[in-house]
Amino acid sequence: FPMEEQNGLSFTMLYGVLDLQTFEYRYISAGHDPIIVITESGQSYVPKVSGLTIGWVEDAQFKEHRVQLSPGDRFYLYSDGIPEAMNSELNQFTRDRAVDHLVVSHRDSLEQSVKELASRVEDWCGRRGPLDDVSLLGVEIRKPSQ
Repeated sequence: FPMEEQNGLSFTMLYGVLDLQTFEYRYISAGHDPIIVITESGQSYVPKVSGLTIGWVEDAQFKEHRVQLSPGDRFYLYSDGIPEAMNSELNQFTRDRAVDHLVVSHRDSLEQSVKELASRVEDWCGRRGPLDDVSLLGVEIRKPSQ
């Protein structure tokens, strides 16, 4: 995807694989925002990512990252439309604001936490709504049935 042949366009990507036996999440990032991890106890962290946007460098190499998850943990993948969503004063929503919301809602159902964050972004933007796409996927590592 050579950028100069695509009218200067490039794109970001996050590609990951979750091992359902060990709960290890392996991923690479091509300029995309990192995942947000919320542990069962409500602690949050945002793992580091590295990698250039697709289209900037021909034959770019990407480093694999790993996150070890545990039963009860959640992680969220999202488009840049969430942290970059702007209010009427042109202030961005920010990833920190998204993390804060996800920590507060970590005892809610996964579905509810996703809906609430999407609703907060919509409210932040006001009547005109977000100017970019808003995509959000939450994944929860379930505890074994007892």
